[in-house]
Amino acid sequence: MQSTIEIKSSVNREKWSKFVGENPYGNLFQSPKMFEVFLRTKNMEPVCLFAVDENDNILASVLAFLSKEKGGILKSVATRAVIHGGPLSYTEDRTNNLCKLMSRYDEIVSQKAMFTEIRMLHEIPEFSILAEVGYTYDDHLNFLLDLTKSEEDIWGKIHNSKRRGIKRAQSIGITVKEVADKRDIKIVYNLLEETYRRARIPLANISLFESTFDVLCPLGQFKAFLIMYEGEAIASRVLLTYGNTVYDWYNGSLEKSFPLHANDLSEWHAIKWSKDNGYKIFDFCGAGKPNEEYGPREFKRRFGGELVNLGRYNKVYHPIRLNIAKIGYGVYRRIFI
Repeated sequence: MQSTIEIKSSVNREKWSKFVGENPYGNLFQSPKMFEVFLRTKNMEPVCLFAVDENDNILASVLAFLSKEKGGILKSVATRAVIHGGPLSYTEDRTNNLCKLMSRYDEIVSQKAMFTEIRMLHEIPEFSILAEVGYTYDDHLNFLLDLTKSEEDIWGKIHNSKRRGIKRAQSIGITVKEVADKRDIKIVYNLLEETYRRARIPLANISLFESTFDVLCPLGQFKAFLIMYEGEAIASRVLLTYGNTVYDWYNGSLEKSFPLHANDLSEWHAIKWSKDNGYKIFDFCGAGKPNEEYGPREFKRRFGGELVNLGRYNKVYHPIRLNIAKIGYGVYRRIFI
C-alpha cells in the first residue's frame, strides 16, 4: 500500500542531515548546514521543503535559495530561485515523491521569484519527471577531475602552458596562504569583487562568505586561500567540501596578477590540496553552455578534468517580468557595474 505523503517546511535537523548523507546524490548544497548559511546571508532567502510519510520519514527534500538584487531598478523584478544539486529522493517511488514535492515548491516560490534554476551535480534519470511539472532542460557543461589517480598522472594531464605558468609563479616567489582568520575573508572578497567587476556580473554579498566561514569552517568543509606576492594578496580561491568531493566554488584576482600566472598556481594548489587530503573528485563548478562563449571554460579545460554535460532545469513563473528584468539587467550592467 502506498504511503500517505505530506509536504512539510521543516523536519528534525539530524534526520535531514542523515537523509542527505545517505542519499547517493547527496551534497553540501542540499544539507541543513547550507540552509543555515543561506539564512545568515544578506539578500538571500532559503526555501526548504520535505515530502514525509505517516511516520515522519523523509522521502524527498529540496533546498533552494532566493537571490535578490540589493536595490534599485531590479529589486522588484529580479528575484530568482536556485536549487543546487537537488531535489533529492531516495525511495522506491522517487518520481511520484519528486512530482508532489516540486509541485508544492513551485506554488510557494512562484509568489516570490520569477524563475527557478536547478543546477545539476549528477546525472539523475528520474529527473525527467520534472518535465511533467513544467521544467525545461538546457545543456550545461562542467569539468570533473578524478583525484584517485596519482599526482604524476594528474600533473601530466595539465596543459603544457599551465604547467609552465605554475612553475613560473613558483620561481618568482608567489606563495599560497591558507585563510584561518575570519578577518581575512574581507581580503578574499575584495579580490572576488575585482574579478566580478571586470566580468560585469553581480557578486553575492560578503555575508555569504562570512556565514560560510562561520558555519562550515569548524566542520572542515570550507577552505580559502590567498595567493601572495611581495607581501600583497593578488588572488583568492574558495573551496567547499562534502563527502569525497571538493567544489571549486569561487576565485578572484587582480588584473596585474595575470602575467604572474597567479591563477594557474591557485588552481593547481587547490587540486593538490584536495588530492593530499584524500578527496576523490574535484568539481570545477561549471563551464557554461556548449554553444556560448565562456572564458573560464578554456582555463578549466587545461587542468585535465573530464568534460561532462549534466545540464540544468529551468521553470519561468512570470515570463513578462523576466523580459523586463533582462532589459533592466542590461541597463544595470552598463551603468552600475
